[in-house]
Amino acid sequence: MKTGIELIAQERKEQIEKHGRTIFSDTDVNRSEQLRLGAIRLIVDSYDRECLNPNGWNIKAWQKMAAKDYKERLIIAGALIAAEIDRLQYVEKPDCLHNQYCDKQTINMKCDSQSGCNFQG
Repeated sequence: MKTGIELIAQERKEQIEKHGRTIFSDTDVNRSEQLRLGAIRLIVDSYDRECLNPNGWNIKAWQKMAAKDYKERLIIAGALIAAEIDRLQYVEKPDCLHNQYCDKQTINMKCDSQSGCNFQG
């Protein structure tokens, strides 16, 4: 059985790889509180949770997340919190991305453990 942190990491990986929710898209779409609000709204007991999608989010995707059982919503909420932390770190220092976000096929970057990731001209 996987631990909570393993389930959250797996969900975040799926958000990135399957749904294209990268640090770049998270920064573009979620300019302020959307990721945090999404996490909170997924775990709050509310009869109208499915109507509480954060501003700018796809309503159908939100409704699908909101309709999941409590454990699945907790996992998604944990991944959204991780995404918000990543977004904040990127906003604070955009020239230093974590290696996991350096997709060498879609953006021209050089990554190493010493200097992080740097755009290549």
